[in-house]
Amino acid sequence: MNESKQYDAIIVGSGFGAAPPALRLAEAGFRVLIIEKGPDLVPERDLRQTQSPDYVRRYIKGIAGKGLNLTYAEALGGGSGFYEMVSLRAPSIAFEQRESNGRRLWPAGLDRRVLDPHYELAERMLRVEQIREEEIPKTGLVFALLMKRLGYPCDRARYAARGCAGSGYCVTGCVFGAKQSLHVNYLPAAVAAGAEIRTDTEVVGIAPVGTPAPAAPKQNLSSLPIRWEVTCRGPRGTDERLGARVLILAAGTVGSAALLLRSKKRLPRLSRHVGRNIAFNGSVKAAGLLPADLPDGDMYVGRSHPGVVSYAFLES
Repeated sequence: MNESKQYDAIIVGSGFGAAPPALRLAEAGFRVLIIEKGPDLVPERDLRQTQSPDYVRRYIKGIAGKGLNLTYAEALGGGSGFYEMVSLRAPSIAFEQRESNGRRLWPAGLDRRVLDPHYELAERMLRVEQIREEEIPKTGLVFALLMKRLGYPCDRARYAARGCAGSGYCVTGCVFGAKQSLHVNYLPAAVAAGAEIRTDTEVVGIAPVGTPAPAAPKQNLSSLPIRWEVTCRGPRGTDERLGARVLILAAGTVGSAALLLRSKKRLPRLSRHVGRNIAFNGSVKAAGLLPADLPDGDMYVGRSHPGVVSYAFLES
């Protein structure tokens, strides 16, 4: 394989699972390539304050199963341009939860104490801060009043945002530059450190090269042989084969599973569970009648998220 088509690390996807390792590997001096299936996206140039289906479908895709419908973003930066910016640390109780058969949901030894330094680093990069009281949308104020009456606690949420204008178009893309998406931190920093980004390029297959031996502890990445062949299809529809010492699949729940399943003939040890045990993010939709003396919630003013969060029901 031509050396110009070889990389120390190829990262499939450009969202939250892709941009941080791309930055850290590039900062360490390794040759890094980020491959994104979706289009290039510059927030101040491409985003719009609109709910037009034609606009939304440009970046937001969907897939339906028998019991689960999933939506996901397909563009440079992944979902970071279209999420509601809520940036929470998992509460300590979450790490102690178990299934009905007693099996732990999280591995033993992985808890807030271990993860807090990593939370802190990500929060500095994303400029996460707690919403101020005067910024809480009306929906959040109504929710907080209702929770107080019921005797449950809630608190102001933390957001990856600075200077929010309260337009309410969080999930279609912030045109004011307030959302601290990956376009304003990890991705430009990775490019400045030497990483390469290809957009409108789909990875259509992956395959191991030879029978590589496990890497030795603390072995330098650049000393590894080329261990992966990555076949990608560019905007012109032609296929290209690239080599990588390390391959990181960060194309999201749907994209990564689909790529692995497409490549399973060349991945003999691929688990039969890939693509079969996909769950949503755990949120639950609830509806209720508000007491007549509570103010009406306004879904169109402020942030799209209500600005408050409660863990009162997490144990159940």
